[in-house]
Amino acid sequence: MVAASFAIANIIGPQTFQAHDAPQYIPAKITILVVAALAGVAALALRLLLGFWNKKRDQVDDGHALAVDELMSLDLTDRENKHFRYTYLSFKTEQYRESSLNCGDNMCGSMCCNVKRNSGLQ
Repeated sequence: MVAASFAIANIIGPQTFQAHDAPQYIPAKITILVVAALAGVAALALRLLLGFWNKKRDQVDDGHALAVDELMSLDLTDRENKHFRYTYLSFKTEQYRESSLNCGDNMCGSMCCNVKRNSGLQ
């Protein structure tokens, strides 16, 4: 989806800079500002959605902890794996950084740390 957006933007973008708008290109600048604002709104909406999904999974969590190796071998998607938590930059960044540094297994990245932290495997 991101690649398609870039491709479309690269096709449409140059068309906004018309010769008759030179030298200030006001319509093109307005288009750039609107697209940047929409990108910010989309990023904020995605952040809120992922936070909502994390809270929903925390409430539904069955407490059944699997070993990290067993969980990794199941090859589940983020929607299928009920122990998966989305990570994102927040005001609690220092807390997440400290807990991920204590993970002890950097081979599987933040998902491993999240599984350990959320399932009590640490």
